Amino acid sequence: MARAVERDAGSTAGGLGSAAEPKGLGQTRFPAFDGFRAIAAVSVVVTHVAAVSSFNSRSWLGAFTARMDVGVAVFFLISGFLLYRPFVVARFADEPGPRTVPFLWRRFLRIFPAYWFALTLVVYVLDAVPGGNPDPIHNAKDFFLFYSLVHVYSLGHVFSPIAQAWTLSIELTFYLLLPLWALAMRKLGGHDNAARFRVEVIGLAVLAAAGTAYRFWVTFGDFGFGRTGQLLHILPAWLDLFALGMLLAVVSAWVARRGAPSPAGLDHPWAPAVCWALSALSFVAVSVWIGEPPNPVLTDFTGWQETGVHYLYGAVAFFLLLPGIFGPQDQGVIRGLLRNRVVQLVGLVSYGIYLWHEALIEQYTEWRGVEFPITSSFVQMLAATLVLTLVAATVSYVVVERPALRLKDRLSLYGRRAAARPT
Repeated sequence: MARAVERDAGSTAGGLGSAAEPKGLGQTRFPAFDGFRAIAAVSVVVTHVAAVSSFNSRSWLGAFTARMDVGVAVFFLISGFLLYRPFVVARFADEPGPRTVPFLWRRFLRIFPAYWFALTLVVYVLDAVPGGNPDPIHNAKDFFLFYSLVHVYSLGHVFSPIAQAWTLSIELTFYLLLPLWALAMRKLGGHDNAARFRVEVIGLAVLAAAGTAYRFWVTFGDFGFGRTGQLLHILPAWLDLFALGMLLAVVSAWVARRGAPSPAGLDHPWAPAVCWALSALSFVAVSVWIGEPPNPVLTDFTGWQETGVHYLYGAVAFFLLLPGIFGPQDQGVIRGLLRNRVVQLVGLVSYGIYLWHEALIEQYTEWRGVEFPITSSFVQMLAATLVLTLVAATVSYVVVERPALRLKDRLSLYGRRAAARPT
């Protein structure tokens, strides 16, 4: 198992942080995870710049940049792992898990203040400048749907003024599900940890199967383009990937509890390279096999192509994360890269990167006076977007996110004190 850093549950941005460990239990820090967030956030920026600049259709590399939205799957597995692990650790230790009210309060602070800040500036400042888009919030219904992040449940509102916010809606739904799922696992019991481990694994297999069945039902059903898109942008369509992250949490907690070696030889020095090779192989497979859809605007993959993309994305994320979960975390080139100071800082502000990059890509095209179809330099647009986004994300973190996260212990009266570092 990972050589634990028994201090704070050091998680910060992007996918979207860890719950506090229950009182009385060692709090295991996974130092590579800010690096994973940095990779996921930057990959999403790259894929959106590549699409807007028409790079995907102008270069043979477009087959790969078109599939760098795999960062979304990485974020979902990160959430499944980091947020479920404290519940499992507590169960294996026969102690109470994280209390629901403080848990949800921390999740609220992690998502909403920075999102509200970005949404307000995008809608009422950036879209108000000459050449900006018309106000997408026309009435009280629009305001409620977009500011509450429940817009994905209203056809015609799936994509908010911050287009990628549909993933935040899925995250929020997962946050609501998680305490209920943990309670259900406790109710199913198990007289010892071996039995509890089996219950957890079987339960997650059922959860993943339910997500798979739902995705097949929607993908191959006859719902029409708009309704199908909506049904694939809510939690049930992504339950299988969250379940995969949760399975990693269960195995990690089980191995730590027993003091056993990591499974599948993941303690060995060669393990990170093998894991990342498998992740890269999965990424090449989804890029070469599927690549750019025939119509990038409509994303008209066949049902089997959509399914292949989804599960190969899961494989990319799964193998990518393994070195940061198992094995000695202070050893190896890959883990050293993930713990690099610059990479860690990018991961620290990755939530802001995720929130701001689309709006700043749009602003860049307006400032440059380019019109659709855009054939601007991909490299130039990417460099400008990354610089602008890093600045905006840093401001968001310093001005909004960090002050908001200082409020996370306000509900400690109802539960246990959170980790010392903001989550």
